[in-house]
Amino acid sequence: MNTCIYFITLFVILYEFYLLFNNLIYNIDKIIIFISIILQLLLYINIFVKANMLFKLIHYFFWILTIYIIVISKNIYLLLLGLINVLSILSTRYYYKECLFYNLYSLKDKNNINKFWDKVTILLLIITLFKIIYYFIQNNILFYSK
Repeated sequence: MNTCIYFITLFVILYEFYLLFNNLIYNIDKIIIFISIILQLLLYINIFVKANMLFKLIHYFFWILTIYIIVISKNIYLLLLGLINVLSILSTRYYYKECLFYNLYSLKDKNNINKFWDKVTILLLIITLFKIIYYFIQNNILFYSK
């Protein structure tokens, strides 16, 4: 299970560095990515240190940033990052039958929590897909016109 977290975290860190230096115009987007990079690095370090409180803090900030990116941001690259986050959440929940982060710091009954967050994640996926499609339609990327 930790190997999955390693690879997802490493991929997201590399993508965030790419965004930070190439595709972000607004300062708020840069701040969001900078915070996200710090949290991803903390997560990567915490995998080896295993401090439960830090996992919990990273978990909460991960959700706050993901929801912020998906609901508020209009930057296509951040929306794609949100899509990557949501797809990784759904795929790991489907494969492992639980939330990877929550499993690392909590021993409580996870059934009710997982069902609620599964619904939230699917809703975020739908919002992200609509926003990405809207961006492509608005910029005439999906349809070729002469």
